Amino acid sequence: MARFWLDPIRLQESGGFSRPEIVRVHTRVTEQKK
Repeated sequence: MARFWLDPIRLQESGGFSRPEIVRVHTRVTEQKK
């Protein structure tokens, strides 16, 4: 499980996800926050 802080959005823990997967999740979190 990846963990992100939401304000500001930043990665707390990658949880074994690859870099491309983390980028995809970060993008989704950023879009949902708007």
